[in-house]
Amino acid sequence: MKIKIFVVFVPTLLFLSFFSSPQSYNVTNNLQNSDLPQSLQMKILETVEYAKPALVKVHIVEKYFADGRELKQEKFGSGVVISPEGYIVTNHHVAGKMFYGDCSFSTLEKYPLKLIGTDALTDVAVLKILVDSSREFHYIRFGDSDEVRVGDYVLAMGSPMALSPSVTVGIVSNTKMTLPYQLNSYDMFSGDSENVGSLVVWIGHSAEISTGSSGGPLVNLEGEIIGINEIKYGLGGAIPSNIVKKVVDDLIKYGKVKRSWVGIEVQPIIGSMPLGALIRHVYPDSPAEKCGLKPGDVLLNLSGTPVEIRYMEQVPLINSLLTSLAINTPLEVSYWREGSEFKTILTPEEYSLKIPVEEELPEWGITAKELNWLSAINLGVKDKKGVVITSLRSGGPAFQAKPPLQINDIIVSVENQEVSDIESLKRVTAQLMGDQIECKVLVLVERKGSRIYSSIKLLKSKLQERIREASKAWIPVEVQVLTKEIAEKIKVEEGGFLVTRVYQMGEEKKIPLKPGDIIKGVNGDKFMATKIEDYDEWQEKIKRLPIGNSVELKILREGEELKVYTVLEKAPPSPNLLNKYQNDWLGLTLRDLCFYDYVDYDLPRDLRGVFIEQVSPGSWSALSRLEQGDVLISINNISVESVDSFKEMIEKFKQENLNKFFLKIVRKKQNYYVEVQVR
Repeated sequence: MKIKIFVVFVPTLLFLSFFSSPQSYNVTNNLQNSDLPQSLQMKILETVEYAKPALVKVHIVEKYFADGRELKQEKFGSGVVISPEGYIVTNHHVAGKMFYGDCSFSTLEKYPLKLIGTDALTDVAVLKILVDSSREFHYIRFGDSDEVRVGDYVLAMGSPMALSPSVTVGIVSNTKMTLPYQLNSYDMFSGDSENVGSLVVWIGHSAEISTGSSGGPLVNLEGEIIGINEIKYGLGGAIPSNIVKKVVDDLIKYGKVKRSWVGIEVQPIIGSMPLGALIRHVYPDSPAEKCGLKPGDVLLNLSGTPVEIRYMEQVPLINSLLTSLAINTPLEVSYWREGSEFKTILTPEEYSLKIPVEEELPEWGITAKELNWLSAINLGVKDKKGVVITSLRSGGPAFQAKPPLQINDIIVSVENQEVSDIESLKRVTAQLMGDQIECKVLVLVERKGSRIYSSIKLLKSKLQERIREASKAWIPVEVQVLTKEIAEKIKVEEGGFLVTRVYQMGEEKKIPLKPGDIIKGVNGDKFMATKIEDYDEWQEKIKRLPIGNSVELKILREGEELKVYTVLEKAPPSPNLLNKYQNDWLGLTLRDLCFYDYVDYDLPRDLRGVFIEQVSPGSWSALSRLEQGDVLISINNISVESVDSFKEMIEKFKQENLNKFFLKIVRKKQNYYVEVQVR
């Protein structure tokens, strides 16, 4: 089953065109008959002109967790301003996990955003434009989605593909669109979180929507919001405005949606059961369990309101009914069990499910979160104490523990100190680590009903010290073994080394070799190498000679035997012998520049900086578009001369709580200025 939820995820290096021109607005007619009456065309244009100032493109940065790391990603979607104060409605799957966000209008105005509240069950989120002044924004109102009829003309508005704002025209095709189902299609929960959109039946329409349209309004020809676009399954699917408005009002007023909680999952009746809703699951300690309801019962009536589910597509309607009952108000429930009808008193409670906050614990090489009542049930534990592992870094401390820790292990103690939540685990970790780089500890985890002890070596990221190596002699060339196969091709005797590259060291140090020369011997000592694995002979015979001495090389050039002389240089250090520094805060691994960087990247010889060897995917550096191979020259106009100076600078910034700075880098011989902000 293919259901398309439209939000644009942006990889590290995808350059997106923003609004191409401040006033451009594309209107696409998606009807089969493109010859609309002129009066209808005029009405559409008037509606677009009225509504377009309220449309925004939403840009979101959110955190996600995988492979034992906290990662970041950008997402783009659509939204619409619904009040003069600048409240915006969009989808939960667009902005519900927002860490940072901003929005852009068709005028190219750009504003930062604040997440006011989000509701996964209806896939609705509310944002607020942050402005210093008391500016009022143009907005459009909600219409009555219950008044929508099949055949009504509608406009789908949004920023597909995160490009220019667009409008497509269509008609309402279905006022209660549902999707083909699986057994768990309409469950209230997924894992330890809410199932996105499980309370929604959609307005189906033919107006074209695509990636990036999520969160954009479906508008009638009166300029009213009758839905918020969410999915595409053949037709476009919009969350009805009457659902959205109630959710939005609650999110603005309470920061959450107030709902009743009964504690059952239902499905259509089967076989010869009486007409009602088959209860397939009852949650422990829920109002339903307390009043005696059990799986297999058929719910017949709620306080005088008949309950009926013949088809799976009716489940969201019953879920909506069950979540809209009066809280803490007893009501009479009729149900059928094993051929007889019974009555009981059910008292709905206020619905509450705290979604646990996930965090990276770098010393452990894991990501983890606390338990809520739902995850405690799913993991089969009696209470919510402890910290559950959600992912592990391959090769990290937890991965290499003895025995290795696993996803869904619950950490309950470290060195006999109780771990009740994330903060207590971080506190115990800091206490045990102190100033140490590594620390071996005994951890107790709960796994599938068993309690297991594991020995783990906690580890901090550290500056990688330079490997010291004695200076060696060097001829500024690269060579390869002249094998039998190569010798036959160029018709020479096998053995020796073929020059593939010559590093020119300046006019005063000209190298008397050329690419293509074949070096047969040094100081009368013949090279015997004939196989690839004989390459070490080159280094062994050269490095043992004194630096600064002149050596005689016997070479073969274009069939002619020659003797040339050159002075041995001091070999430059290779990249893996230089100072390196891994900074998890920014997601960068850097090292000092070396000779090979200057020649391979054609850098000016007077350039000073550090070489970016790795940019961690999903890091702040990746979001700022830094790349492997960039040379960092300065931070906030302060020169970066070495890895050590970079480290000192970053530590100072962190002490000063400075989390926004400007980098100057060199990439492919050009300078670039990059803003990095750690939020």
